Amino acid sequence: MGRNILGVIAGYVAMAAIIFVIQIGGYFVLGPDRVYQPGTFQLSMLYLAIWAVSGLVASFVGGLVCAIVSKNSRGAVLSMIVLMVLFSGIQLVGVMMQPELTAEESVRTAELTTEEIFERGQKAMPVWVVLTNPIIGVVGVMLGATLACPKHGPVANSSDQE
Repeated sequence: MGRNILGVIAGYVAMAAIIFVIQIGGYFVLGPDRVYQPGTFQLSMLYLAIWAVSGLVASFVGGLVCAIVSKNSRGAVLSMIVLMVLFSGIQLVGVMMQPELTAEESVRTAELTTEEIFERGQKAMPVWVVLTNPIIGVVGVMLGATLACPKHGPVANSSDQE
């Protein structure tokens, strides 16, 4: 049980670090004009692609780390999936409770600071993006765990393991 908990924590930390580096790094490399559509806070297709790929890569590594640390892929991976869905639910509630941007706030201008851009961009986050997070995460975690434990896969019974 302790190894499962440690595996979940290690996998989640790995996922968070990768997502932070790729998504925040991507923002600063691309700049707001390529992250958002012109003059708005609607995410560009390029950044949505980066977001999806980074989520899949991060969850893959998270599942891999989780399964390796726990040495019992079933319990750890199921715990990690529950944790991801829980955090996604919390994020969804946060996005839905955010007040919508006013007409004035929804226009992205060159005078805005990075902090204002992040804040307004969060308010304009499409709900479908938040709903897609756990789906991409579950797929990635399952693939990573399967790679770590190919004989039994991520849902093998611990009594079947040799």
